[in-house]
Amino acid sequence: DVHDKCGGVTTMGLALAEALGDEPLAARCRAALAFLRYRQGAYGEALALADAARAAFEAAGDREGLAQAMGYAAVILDRQGEYGGALAAYEASLALWRALGDKLSAAHALNNMGIMLTNQGEHARAQALQEEALALRRAAGDRWATGVSLINLGLVELNRGALAAARAQFEEALALLREVGDPQSLASCLGNLAFTLVELGEGERARALYYECLRIHQSLSDSWMLAYLFEDLAALEGAEGEHLRALRLVGAAAALREAIGAPRNPAEAARIAALLAAAGETISLSDQEAAVIQGRALGPERALSYALEELQP
Repeated sequence: DVHDKCGGVTTMGLALAEALGDEPLAARCRAALAFLRYRQGAYGEALALADAARAAFEAAGDREGLAQAMGYAAVILDRQGEYGGALAAYEASLALWRALGDKLSAAHALNNMGIMLTNQGEHARAQALQEEALALRRAAGDRWATGVSLINLGLVELNRGALAAARAQFEEALALLREVGDPQSLASCLGNLAFTLVELGEGERARALYYECLRIHQSLSDSWMLAYLFEDLAALEGAEGEHLRALRLVGAAAALREAIGAPRNPAEAARIAALLAAAGETISLSDQEAAVIQGRALGPERALSYALEELQP
């Protein structure tokens, strides 16, 4: 796995920096490791590394390093459901990037804060942040970042129930990201567009996009996104009356979330509650519980294979 390889090299770099007494380099290594551990779902270790880097950067008066470490701490706290701490860290990071005149890094902070506010239901504020981020990224000619901002503007529209607008944003992002070739962002876009198509009643294309998305995830190590996808697929299966399959996928997602310490945000929790209520209309409580337990027991790799079974063209 590329994250494991990078982590190994960065860990060696950190050890060497500490042995040489090079604290600025050690702080940079801790910040890099924090991001890698975050991508691997090791949120506790990631936060400890980000906090250690933050303290070192602050002591050294390194505002750029401090802004970066605060940004990493913010996304980790967000994933852990610590939304108050995440918002404060996002705002501190954004203020530093603005003061430094770094427009692309400010756009990154705006984007990430907008995602969290979208999930909290603060759609107007989230849209304003995402639109500012998109404008900065378009002006810089950064196609990858522009695609990411389009995804996140699409999510604002999706959470507001504006399905046609969401679809337009995701379709534009998909075209850009296919050109760029970043698998992580492409998979995210495919999953979000597929979910929107399910809501629009276009299940056949949604299944094809989900299949492509999950095939990409076979080579990634993003447990949080995989849990999110399992829940999306559970909604698709539930909409088509396959409630037991839906519940197994809910169980698989729950086990992943517990393993990495990433609870559902309020919007996600409401969606799963609705899915469980629909299943309860046709399936006994004991059968529901058994299906969820079966899903929990699958593990990530078997759950991914299980999800792909029904999507195979």
